[in-house]
Amino acid sequence: MKPDISTKYLGIELKSPIIVAPAGITETADRIALCAKYGAGAVVMKTMTDVELMRNSPTPRFRLLKKGKGLRNFVLYSYEQASLFNSDDYAAEIAKSRRETDIAIIASIACSTDESWQNTAKMMEDAGAHALEINLSCPHGPDMAVSMGIEKRMIDITELVTSAVNIPIVPKLPSQLTDPITVVKGIQKAGAKGVVIFNRLLGLDIDIEKQSPIMHGGFAGHGGYYSIHYPLRWIAELSPLLDIDISASGGVASGDDAVKYLLAGASTVQICTSVILNGYPVIEKINSQIIEYMEKHDLESISQFRGKVCNRILGLNDMDRRKSVRAEIDQEKCKSCGACFNACFYGAVTQDNGKYEVTSKCAGCGLCAEICDFDAISMLPLE
Repeated sequence: MKPDISTKYLGIELKSPIIVAPAGITETADRIALCAKYGAGAVVMKTMTDVELMRNSPTPRFRLLKKGKGLRNFVLYSYEQASLFNSDDYAAEIAKSRRETDIAIIASIACSTDESWQNTAKMMEDAGAHALEINLSCPHGPDMAVSMGIEKRMIDITELVTSAVNIPIVPKLPSQLTDPITVVKGIQKAGAKGVVIFNRLLGLDIDIEKQSPIMHGGFAGHGGYYSIHYPLRWIAELSPLLDIDISASGGVASGDDAVKYLLAGASTVQICTSVILNGYPVIEKINSQIIEYMEKHDLESISQFRGKVCNRILGLNDMDRRKSVRAEIDQEKCKSCGACFNACFYGAVTQDNGKYEVTSKCAGCGLCAEICDFDAISMLPLE
């Protein structure tokens, strides 16, 4: 029997754990329809704000900062701000999407005053949103401009919005938190039904010839496939402690990445960069890769492996610190490029007549095997 990738998020039945995150790719009903066509479980509409200035983004607004070859060796650097819609038009787009698709529609808002948070949330509920993501962490958002007391403010806004509506509320948090566990427990206590871990970071790149910021001239959000590991760490730690759902966000390039988030305890997995760079069909591809993983491991449902890694993470005192492996170079495969020799700061790699060998100085660190482009180095058990 084909594995079932359906799941429940915020009490809503989804046909897939894959949610398309808020961005230009989810701004309009026709783009939401494409997400549904290719198998997304839900969409989070591009964030609506009451700050009118943020409804217009400069052009160009995307740059790929490449750091070498390979799938994860780039940064998607962007200054794509809020939805073009005001609150009335945004609500109308929600209603239109509800009429034209059967996908779960999660609204996303970022407001500047308490009154606006509550009134806008109520509008989105009345328009038919299944749930509401409150964006407390947009790199360019109004609340992220304030550092002092920001974590308490996040909890206060959550309580404010949950008191105004009946649909599930999901705060989207930044990674720049002094104590993620305390903050997430705080928003859970404030009434949130879920949490998004985490939003993109705010960064800077500089044109060294012009001696000024690139692109639009200011800070910008940065993310990409490299960014999966920090959210994974916190989701694995948070999920056993919470009674609310976690939606993972950041760094998903494939179904394998989505599986990692599910193993760490996420209820759903949000994708954005993959869709921006590869188009909506990548949703279908990621779903298929999740199914392939489940077939390989004889899994019938996501619940059979969700959170499974959490009790397998070793602590400081639990790790086996004995030296157990050593590096060995396969001379048939070695191209004498010298990469291992240059990288080994232990001085364990020697050169003789263009051939490289590993000596007894090898510490078993594994770096040489990782950087070899020719698969010529193996880590072998110590005899």
